[in-house]
Amino acid sequence: MADAWVAAGQGAEPGVRPEYGARRSDGVLSPRPSPSDRAWFDHLEEQLDRLPYGWDAGLADDDPLLTLVVELTAALTDAGLQLHDPILGTGGVCLAPEPVLGGVVVTWRQHDRAHAEQAPGTEPSASVQRVMSSALAEVLELRSFTGDALPGSSSVVVRWRE
Repeated sequence: MADAWVAAGQGAEPGVRPEYGARRSDGVLSPRPSPSDRAWFDHLEEQLDRLPYGWDAGLADDDPLLTLVVELTAALTDAGLQLHDPILGTGGVCLAPEPVLGGVVVTWRQHDRAHAEQAPGTEPSASVQRVMSSALAEVLELRSFTGDALPGSSSVVVRWRE
């Protein structure tokens, strides 16, 4: 039990932190992602693969909006939320970089089944949309992003905090 406590960094000397890696022949530790880090990055990549085809069309490879989309996806993944899967029609977060607005439009999308069983615009559907989009804005605010309501919708435009 004590070994697990020390391995987790608990009770370690000040300034000492656990590292994952492989020792080189000269004895220096060559850092590597831990298995849990690799699993998290794989999950993040799966989430990014849910973005619609061509979501980044027209954006340069060094456009800060690309980084913002990845950072938003990571923050949402850390919070336990998933991106909407347009192929499967699952509910989740929708992200759309909008250069004209200088940010990424963030909104909630309910499962396609919810739309099929209710006429669009019905009160339960509209209420869920409003509540979930508001919750997304709050989660992202807690994660150091700032958003402005997009007039006429439940979406927010998220920008880097200045």
